[in-house]
Amino acid sequence: MTREEFLNLYEKCLSEPCSEAEKALLQSYRDELSLSDNVWEDDDHNEEEVYARIWEKLRESRYPDHPFKKNNNHIWIKAAALLFLAGPAVWLYVRPLKPSQLVTKTKTQQQTAVIRPGGNKALLTLANGSSIVLNEAKNGKLTMQSGVQVTKAEDGILVYKPQERQSAAATEMNIITTPRGGQYQLILADGTKVWLNAASVLKFPAQFNGKERWVELEGEAYFEVHKNPSAPFIVHTSGQDVQVLGTHFNITAYSDENTIRTSLLEGRVNIFSGGKTTPLTPGFEAVSNQGTINVREADVQQSIAWKKGLFQFNDATIEDVMQQVSRWYDVSIVIADQPLPLRQFTGTISRQVPITEMLEMLRYTGVKFSVRGKQILVEH
Repeated sequence: MTREEFLNLYEKCLSEPCSEAEKALLQSYRDELSLSDNVWEDDDHNEEEVYARIWEKLRESRYPDHPFKKNNNHIWIKAAALLFLAGPAVWLYVRPLKPSQLVTKTKTQQQTAVIRPGGNKALLTLANGSSIVLNEAKNGKLTMQSGVQVTKAEDGILVYKPQERQSAAATEMNIITTPRGGQYQLILADGTKVWLNAASVLKFPAQFNGKERWVELEGEAYFEVHKNPSAPFIVHTSGQDVQVLGTHFNITAYSDENTIRTSLLEGRVNIFSGGKTTPLTPGFEAVSNQGTINVREADVQQSIAWKKGLFQFNDATIEDVMQQVSRWYDVSIVIADQPLPLRQFTGTISRQVPITEMLEMLRYTGVKFSVRGKQILVEH
């Protein structure tokens, strides 16, 4: 693909729907433009002109009535890799830096260790205390317990498949733990699908028996519960229980956060906390805090953006943003002892962008970053 063909395809995807093949081709060539140091040599065009044309076309095709601007109190951000997808308004366009620029462009890149985005990583701890590092284990059968075959499927998903019925007393408890910078998907013995976000722990039986299906969660997980009216599915966290029959929902219950958020996409759930029962319907979320539950309308797509490989912010503070960055990139965040700009962030960014690119986007808000090893200092 020539650069002119790249520009034509980019402009097409900004003005009209593109096929998945065209999007993949565009993304592939965009990566080449960003990662190659000499891709612009011996060419009639220069890099700045090309990006200027792309941005001008973006502005004309999507926001003809608005001049390019950024508000001092509210910043919209979005990665270039996602510009041609449907999403929140793009008011601030930040192009990716070439590797040769990362060293000298800003203070952000000085003395930066190799900090990679997270990936599929998890540790499975069996009832007998033995452990399996799932991202290192080979595909195929891993073990048998409680009449259940435990397998790592070809796509890397952990699958529990009952081979025989066991008594409740014989059921063995398993624990799957995702580290900071990790995520994982599994299918429980009843067919329920679970996606675990970074720094999360799920405790569950190898096989469900009895009149209820219990699991325990710390962290964040998205559930697609297999429907079984005779055996409600219950997710226990430190501050609440969520009871469902069969539905899709997301729970955020990190121990270092004051609230527990339950967002419902499909079906109906009951939330038990502080001796009270609160029903939840699709499109709403329940926020639990020390036994008090507040129900409010929610952007449920935002709550599961992480499952789709995205950071999605909606009026988020810099502290909120950096908390997610910390878990996904496995870095520690130090907030300087000084007032930070009172700004909010709205936008969508791929979770696969290098941390240098993420911080470069945020730098446009007036926040400064100093990176030392795997520690990031945030200051004004």
